[in-house]
Amino acid sequence: MSDQISAVRPAPSAVDALARVLAELDTAQHLLEEVSVIGLWSRSDDCSDNRQRRKGLRETDWAVSGALRALTDLRSHQPDIPAGLVTLEEELRALVKVLEPLPDTVSDTMGDTGPLDSAIREISREISNLRERASQLRGSGLPRAG
Repeated sequence: MSDQISAVRPAPSAVDALARVLAELDTAQHLLEEVSVIGLWSRSDDCSDNRQRRKGLRETDWAVSGALRALTDLRSHQPDIPAGLVTLEEELRALVKVLEPLPDTVSDTMGDTGPLDSAIREISREISNLRERASQLRGSGLPRAG
């Protein structure tokens, strides 16, 4: 079945993979911005705020995982991808390992979100750095052919 799917879907190019990485990282950045302001302007109960934080962090993890999948999919079709893409893939994988368990650290009754807010700021900076690197790689004239 997998062979049938890959026969229908063309192999991705490095440029296409980077476009997907950028889109997923933009989504992740937007989601983290939303998570960071939960409870800032208006306060519901802490349980609702924390459920919203968990949901936003899970969705952020999914977006970063989607960026990682774009590169692993590219590598499955083109094992010899440029070194810059290999490094980006490794950095995305490391970020997923940080993000994946984070929603489970947010309990409904969690009062002090200072450490979580700090972690979110650090992850947001890392996403911005990865997005900048992906954008530079896309502009470096990577081949389009898959």
